[in-house]
Order: sequence, then C-alpha cells, then structure tokens
Amino acid sequence: MKSIGTISLYYPFLTDEIKEVIESIVNESGDYRDFVVNIVEESKNHPISSDLVFFSIIHAITYQDCWQKMKKRCSESVLTRPFLFFKYEDQVLKEDQNKAAIALQQAIDATSDNWILFHLYVLGVWILGEPNFSKYVELARESVEKQHEMRRFLPLIAGSIQYSLRSQGDVDGAISVLDESLEIAKEYDDILEIVSLLAIKGNIIKDFDVHKGLEILDEAYTMAKTRDSRRNAVTAVAIIMAIAYEALGEYDMALELVREEFEVISSYSETPRMLTSLVAARIHNALEQPKESIEWLQIYSKSFEFDHAQLNSSMALALLLKNELDRAAGYLNIAQRQAMDSGNEQDMMSYLYVQGLLDLALGNITSARELIQQCLEMGDSHFQITVNECLIALTKVEISELVNASQDDRDAETSGPWMTRLRKHVYQKNYLGIKIKYALLKAEYQVAIGEHEAAKQTLINALEITDSMTVKTMRARVINRLKELERAQIT
Repeated sequence: MKSIGTISLYYPFLTDEIKEVIESIVNESGDYRDFVVNIVEESKNHPISSDLVFFSIIHAITYQDCWQKMKKRCSESVLTRPFLFFKYEDQVLKEDQNKAAIALQQAIDATSDNWILFHLYVLGVWILGEPNFSKYVELARESVEKQHEMRRFLPLIAGSIQYSLRSQGDVDGAISVLDESLEIAKEYDDILEIVSLLAIKGNIIKDFDVHKGLEILDEAYTMAKTRDSRRNAVTAVAIIMAIAYEALGEYDMALELVREEFEVISSYSETPRMLTSLVAARIHNALEQPKESIEWLQIYSKSFEFDHAQLNSSMALALLLKNELDRAAGYLNIAQRQAMDSGNEQDMMSYLYVQGLLDLALGNITSARELIQQCLEMGDSHFQITVNECLIALTKVEISELVNASQDDRDAETSGPWMTRLRKHVYQKNYLGIKIKYALLKAEYQVAIGEHEAAKQTLINALEITDSMTVKTMRARVINRLKELERAQIT
C-alpha cells in the first residue's frame, strides 16, 4: 500500500528508526486494515515506553479486534492506562468517569511530548462528559497555538464537537466544524479522516435532504475505495448509506448495504456492531418481516437481552408484528426505562412510536394517536426515518378511526389530514419506496370503504413510480395485493 497521509501524518514526531519500521510495515500491507493488524503485531517487539507502542494504540482503536489485542498492554504504563476506558458505541459509565479523568491527568503529567499530549487530550474529548469534555477541547486547541504542527491532528476531535453542537440544536455550527476540519485533513492528505468527516457530514445532511446526504456519502465511499480498499470503504460508510436508503424507503438497497457491512466486519470480528443489528431489524420491521428482524437482533444478543433502548423497541415491534402483544409490552417497559436513563432523544422517540403501535393493536386509538404525535413532534423535520414511520402510523390510526365510524361522505382519495400530509411529505421529498408504502395504505383504505376499482388503480399507479431493484420487495407487495383484489372480485 502507499503511505497514506493517515500514517505519514505522524512522521515529523517520530525517530528515524521508528519511521523505518513503520515504512517497512506499510510496504507489506495491502490496505489500512492490514497495516493496523501488522503494526499491532510489531508492537509486541517493543517496550511499552516506545513511541511505536503509543502510535500502535492510536491506530488499533480503529478496529475492535485489533484494539482488544492492544488494550491488554495499556495497563503496563501510566501513559497508556487511560486508554483502558475507551469503549465502542458506548460512553464511559458514570461511575467510571472520575477514574478515567484521574488516569488521564496522571498520563498528561507523565509526558512532555506534544504529539502524545495532544492525543491524550483527544482521548479526553472522546471518553469524558462535561465539564471535562470542554476542558480537553480547549487544551487541544491551545496546544495548536503553542505548536502549529499539532494542527494536523485537530480533525480527530471534530466528530465529538459536532455531536455536542448538534445535540444542542446547532446544526449549522456542527457542519461548520466539519468543513473546517475537512480543509485541514485535505491539507495533510489524511485520507481516512477525510472519509470519516464526509461520512459524519453526510449523516447530518441526510436528516434534512436525504438525496444530498447520499451524494456526500457516495463521495466518501468512492474516496475510501480508490485510495485504500473496498473493505475499508464498506466499514467506514456502508451502514450510514443504508440508513439513507432506509429513509427513502428503498429497503432492498439498504439491506444489501447492511449485509455487505456485516460480511466485512464478520471477517475479523465475532461481534457485529450494535448499529448493524439495529438498522437491519428496523428495516425488516418496516417490511413487516418480524422473523428476519428477530434473527438480526439475535446475532447481537443470543439471549435477547439488550442494553440499548432502541434494540428493545425493535424487538417489541417485531413481537407486535407476530401478534405477541404481552411479550412486546415487556420489552417496551425495558426500553422506556433505558430511554429515560440515557436521556437520548432518539431512544425516547423509538419507544413512543412502538408503544403507540401497541396501543393501536390493543384498540386504544386515542392513546396511540397521542403517543405517535408526541414522537413526531420530537423529531419533526429531523430524523427522516422517524418522520416517515410516524406519518405512516398516524395514517393507519386515521384509517382505523374512519373505518370504524359510520360515515356516508367518505372521500375515496384520502382518509383525512394525516394521509394528505403523508402524501405531501413523500412527494415533496421524492422518497420512492415511501411513495409505494403510501399507495398501499391508500388502497387499503379504499378497499375498506368499498372502493375496489379505485384501490386497483391506486396500486397500478404505484407500479409506475419506479421499477428499480432498490424497491423490489415493495413492488412485489403491490403486485400481490393487486392479485388478491382481482381474485376477490372474481369470487
């Protein structure tokens, strides 16, 4: 492989002897993944005090299996001990925050090497909450003022800063941080950081404009594939692209990306990412395929015990689709507690949405509508998947209310304001798969009020929306429904 900027970024701070070792490993590595595996192996030949070991720790964090091997050595030195608190997909537990802060300060006091100090500050940004988070952001920035060469590492904290700003509702500020960091990363040819920042930016943009977000994500994927390898492109970007296609309702494409990511990760890790199982389960639930949803959740936890609220909500929805309402309620109780403990908006939205669907299944229409509306209000204009889900669910509530009511002046074109809003939403946004979902709902309503010919025409029109393989499953559902209506008329 070529010595991409992600690696050579460190050369000004390393001895010629260590650079020679690194260059040798670069030459025998096929891509960045190979390099990290090889540098972790090489680190075994060096004492914990060696800069090469610290360098190896920084890169090992990229891959969970490499990190598990490297992590074993972190307890050997005060300088590396705070890395023991680094976690994947989770924050440091509240009871460990103080221990992590103390270990980090001890490490900082133990070195005067500026590049090592900077990476300790970065670790503080990654693992600690406020007030330490802001403290280490400022220390990182101050170190750049003292030594301009440190500027090359500033993009490492951009992801955490943008997340903090976005959580406060400052989306423009988050994007500004990412753009500034992208300029620095490009200046130093830090390819993997450029890809990471583009992926984060695409993930933000897709919540407002899915199509534009996908353009940015595709740029990141293409860059990673061209400059490094396909498998690292998949690892870095595929799951976020899957979420974007999920928002479009192009579920077949989304699942293809999920499976691609899962296969790559499975080639070197026994544990899938939490996000992989969550997205796969959520998509299968949207397709009303509870068996497949549960299978993906079981990959993450064979015991079906989940420490994430959204996983419990997804499990509850799968059980609801199987009409196992009591079991669904049990998982929702857990999801509610976890959502309240986490304080995460998306956790609570997922709980409210599924609880609303459960209430609808139980015939509690008023409660169902209130819960789903509450979910929609929390995420309205953001979280496009949740907006889609809520508008579809509220349309189902609306249809249920109207069909059960004795009304002679029903409009065959719409069940009411929620169906109207759903149509406006999906056509303005041009969400192809959700357009087909809308058509299926409209046809369901038309059949319920006896407008069979109108229902057939609605479904025929739906088949003209797109013939893309990205919506193969949804098109098959439309075709099957048309056949059912035709058979019913013959009978």
